[in-house]
Amino acid sequence: MSEAASASAAPHQSQPPIVPIEQIARWEGRSVTIRGWLYNLRASGKILFPIFRDGTGLLQGVVPGSVSAFLVRYAECPVLVMH
Repeated sequence: MSEAASASAAPHQSQPPIVPIEQIARWEGRSVTIRGWLYNLRASGKILFPIFRDGTGLLQGVVPGSVSAFLVRYAECPVLVMH
């Protein structure tokens, strides 16, 4: 790709930083990416509580919606960005 073509390409979108779960408290209120796996998934009514693990600790999320919708989203994109 020529310099002119690369200059007109879409601007680089900043990705949230990758943060180990053991350091997650330092990032409160900001978007981050965690690298790990879905350790457990609990449901209570229309709210899901996925628990992620990355080798440094556990992180529980809160997600509105159904289990099936969450699992379909997770299967399509195994890297989730938590807000």
